[in-house]
Amino acid sequence: TNSKNIPDYVWEVGIAAERSYSLLVDTLGFDPPPPDNEIDGAEIDIYIKNWAGSVYAWTYPENPVTATARQYDYTGYTVIDNDYAESGYTTNDLDGMRVTVAHEFFHIIQMGYNWWENNGLFGVDSADGDRYFLEWCSVWFEERAYPEVNDYVGYLPDFFNDPNNPIWSSSYWYSLEIFVRFLVEQFSGNPYFLSTVWETIKTHYAFQALEKTIEYESDASLALFWNEFMRRCYYTGVRYDARYALSDDAKEFPQLYVLLANRQKLTDRLDFPISTIQQFSTQPFLITFSKNLFVGLSADASNDGNLIGGYLLDRLGATSVSRSFSDGSDIIVGDVLSLDTLAVFLTNSSTTATTAVNLSVIAIPDSQVIPVKFLALYPNPFLIKSKS
Repeated sequence: TNSKNIPDYVWEVGIAAERSYSLLVDTLGFDPPPPDNEIDGAEIDIYIKNWAGSVYAWTYPENPVTATARQYDYTGYTVIDNDYAESGYTTNDLDGMRVTVAHEFFHIIQMGYNWWENNGLFGVDSADGDRYFLEWCSVWFEERAYPEVNDYVGYLPDFFNDPNNPIWSSSYWYSLEIFVRFLVEQFSGNPYFLSTVWETIKTHYAFQALEKTIEYESDASLALFWNEFMRRCYYTGVRYDARYALSDDAKEFPQLYVLLANRQKLTDRLDFPISTIQQFSTQPFLITFSKNLFVGLSADASNDGNLIGGYLLDRLGATSVSRSFSDGSDIIVGDVLSLDTLAVFLTNSSTTATTAVNLSVIAIPDSQVIPVKFLALYPNPFLIKSKS
């Protein structure tokens, strides 16, 4: 107990909550939490109990907000653990409490943004709706508020070990904080990028709000940003390269899993088995080389209008190359060395239908005359220019 006769742990919870409010509202431009008509006082309610390692916390909707005309605005309160001492928590003690308060405090704010349960996305249970985006953002804010803690790293295997699902998949709820962070960094010229997305959520589903905000802020689509994000996910673990990685923490991230059938060595020609790419998801392919070659590739999709492609050429000890393409025919990669790795990322931009893709990678003889498609060429990382 401190000099104000307040238990030390309760005092620290209050400090974490004040920090969360200041960052979210005063710095990042989010609305204040909806007032709860002074239930247990005028303050935002945070209760403490012994969850015994079973959960970090729960945040509950309380009452409809009567001050707005929006149907799904609610007040809320959160219940956190009393010490975070148990082995069930990835991060223990005060650091565990701090990132949890940040996470749950953002949830209380989110409840005032009219978020939707039934969003119509493929495979999403009607009771979950836009919850995936709420969790992405709350885990992102843990790292924004307490970057030294890195509790979020414990969630990343859910994505990196199985990266082929739609981005709203329930298995990615907590692991795609890194995609939110990637977008925030891409639009760093607008410090209110994420609060703008949330402002749009008041009248749109989260996926639509994200699409609309990106299209307004840039000349690119959400699918193009997702494909570029996937390419950056290549540089983790033993492949970490500070020049291209998503963050300094990426050296601690798992290595991106690539299906066994999508990992092949090129001698003359590779025709990968037909791949079915799920709704708004990406499949990665890895190609190594038996010798120095001149290489091209072709990606034939059942619905070319939904295909967003990209590749990177990882050159050992040299500058890597990253390119994007939307028409997957006659793509010239160029000269590769036997120690290089070619990583191809094929994205289905449709939210409603799967896409079947044939990917071929070909060693082109010097004497062969071929059509050449010129692509935008970027040294890694490829940063899509925002209007701001």
